[in-house]
Amino acid sequence: MCRWIRLWHDIKQCSKLGCVCSRRHVHKIRAFGAGKWQTEFMSKIQSQRVRIDGIAVHWYDWGNQTNNAATDSLTAERVFNRFKTYIQNVRTAYPNLPIWITEFNANMNRKSQVVQMYFMKLSTEWLNTLDYVERYSFFFEPDYPSANPDGTMSAIGAYWKSLPTTKAYTGGNHIADATLIK
Repeated sequence: MCRWIRLWHDIKQCSKLGCVCSRRHVHKIRAFGAGKWQTEFMSKIQSQRVRIDGIAVHWYDWGNQTNNAATDSLTAERVFNRFKTYIQNVRTAYPNLPIWITEFNANMNRKSQVVQMYFMKLSTEWLNTLDYVERYSFFFEPDYPSANPDGTMSAIGAYWKSLPTTKAYTGGNHIADATLIK
């Protein structure tokens, strides 16, 4: 309960200052339904008329890392369909709030770069069509970093950067095409 009070205070203060306020990310298991953390918190926020400007989510396909299909492409499609369902559920729960996907990937325990890259492609193409998704950022795992040890962009990092989007976060530590700021 102490975390709720602290978070509640922070959101109220941010709202008074005119900052953009979003609900913090919550694990998908605690996100929706009666008695779930997010549902209860958002009800409290709404009852107190505290402004929330958006919903921030993380998604990693947790619990499905061994749920693979016969090929990497089919596995990526299954991962994408679960991701799509989750984002649609967020939208259904909060139809008037934009969504920021602050981190997502096909699960760090899934060791195929092909799965990660095809999932990037499918998800980026879909997310670009959604007016309610304002921003998204792929989360690069240690096995598939965005940069090589020498600071040049990795193959998966370069692939992410090559995907057409106006919503994806591609900045951060990368400048130009292959230099990592240390």
